[in-house]
Amino acid sequence: MEILKITTDDIKEEKRFKEGFESIIYTYKDGSLIKVYYDRKYFLKNTLKKIELFSQLSIPFVALPQKMVELSGEKVGYSMQKINGITLDVARRILTEEEIIKILKKLERILEELHKHDIVVGDLNPQNILTDGEDVYLLDIVCSKIGNYNFSEKSKTMSVYLSYNKIVDKRMDNFMLNILTVYMLNRNLLYDNIVSVLEYVVDNYFTGHNKLDFKLVGIEDDLESLNVIFDMFSEQSKNELLLLTHLEKKNQANNIKK
Repeated sequence: MEILKITTDDIKEEKRFKEGFESIIYTYKDGSLIKVYYDRKYFLKNTLKKIELFSQLSIPFVALPQKMVELSGEKVGYSMQKINGITLDVARRILTEEEIIKILKKLERILEELHKHDIVVGDLNPQNILTDGEDVYLLDIVCSKIGNYNFSEKSKTMSVYLSYNKIVDKRMDNFMLNILTVYMLNRNLLYDNIVSVLEYVVDNYFTGHNKLDFKLVGIEDDLESLNVIFDMFSEQSKNELLLLTHLEKKNQANNIKK
């Protein structure tokens, strides 16, 4: 794998693109992105092989590793191709519902392609997904599970899912995409609030409390959205992207009426 040698000037504060649990992503001078890990020993032990595996793939709209990044002769991370766009956090405030649904459907197709390569993304965080309003791009793919190599980290949302479903396969990504859909189409809901609802449902519904009081979670502004979140725990919704399919059919029906 080709080596990209960087200096401390390349990882200054003003060049930060995104900060995560295990690393910081910077914008490099040629426009590409470089991911630098905090814990270099962890990186060398747990991530190098995954980078090699991902770098051999070619999947459209996924920022795959391109070069190994070295700082002062030490391997510290990897580079990804240049991607223009805004995070979904920003996009949901400026795009129409129809545009958002189109973007989410494209993300669904990207996930289907990744699943063909035995990859489960897991953490479909809106900050890890960029869009230019037309296409959608997935960042930080090396955190994913590929083959026998597990996730680099588990988000709070993933932990909620794993607390009731121990099998890690495409159903996890389907579930996460449903959560992302609720978040993208309900601008009044914070992502962390949705996670709080999920935790509440798992802690109560799956321990015999069939009646849920969402007021206890501190969120009662949009009961329809909360009910959608609750419905995601049905057996069927673990296997199908019911929410996107439902919205697509709803839009088609509305267009026919027009």
